[in-house]
Amino acid sequence: MTYERSLLLAWTLLASASPAALAGEWQVAQMDAIAKAIQSSKPKAVSPADVLFGFDPALGLKGQKVTVGYEAAGVNTASNTAADAIDYLGEPRISLVPDPTDKNRKVLRLKQLPDDPQIAGQPRTELNFYRGRPATSPPRDSWFWRVWQVYLPNWTPTDATYIVAQIHSTAGRNPPMALAIRSGRYTIDVRSATKVPMTQADQVHRVVRKDLGPAVTGRWTTIVQHVRLDPEGGGLQTWIDGEQVLDYRGPFGYADGEHYFKQGMYPLDSKVGQEMLLRGPWFVRDSGYEEPQLRAWMAGR
Repeated sequence: MTYERSLLLAWTLLASASPAALAGEWQVAQMDAIAKAIQSSKPKAVSPADVLFGFDPALGLKGQKVTVGYEAAGVNTASNTAADAIDYLGEPRISLVPDPTDKNRKVLRLKQLPDDPQIAGQPRTELNFYRGRPATSPPRDSWFWRVWQVYLPNWTPTDATYIVAQIHSTAGRNPPMALAIRSGRYTIDVRSATKVPMTQADQVHRVVRKDLGPAVTGRWTTIVQHVRLDPEGGGLQTWIDGEQVLDYRGPFGYADGEHYFKQGMYPLDSKVGQEMLLRGPWFVRDSGYEEPQLRAWMAGR
């Protein structure tokens, strides 16, 4: 029995019971049975069947199961044509390195310097989950999960903005979701637009900008997002290390174009170099999961 069917059963039993029956021992017994049915139907752990796609460092840059775009130092390539690392002047910009907390596993290292060649007018060091569509296209009008871990080994204090996770759109330049590090703190922007076709002016409607707390350095941080893309009634929940920092319900995403995901460093007006390590991101179908299950699953990968 699924979680949703258990909830339906609970409401059906309560609705069919007479007022007199909803008292005493019968009520206690029935509610106890319903609670047990609901609890037993909740998924205990993330099922492999619900994992939609993600970046698996164990497979290397070239061996990913879906096509991933790599953008760094003026190079824009894909995982099916990539080298073992994306270099510039003999120094890696996208590469795999040992985890600083577990030398037996690899993690993704991203590095960006202010003088790196630009792509589309901006420096960047990012993963792009668009080249492999439809395998990497996010579900519309239904909930899904996005989870990753980030490690900032030597983050240089700066007033510049680094966008580190995006839900972008083929319809325009401004992403419907941009999670950024601004002055050492995580912030998030959420946008929406219902017009089709959409102009540049339509995209700049920012529904919310929120401060999410400090960007901690020197250890792994787990970020979990629960996402529903719907420009008329979506939602975005965000947790950092198990603490919910955003619970937004409302317009989210664009009706025009296709949404896709980016992850990495997209600096705005930065004059310093930065480095980050990543595990993931992973994208998971919502089958009644709760945030602790996604966080535990990510930690165990």
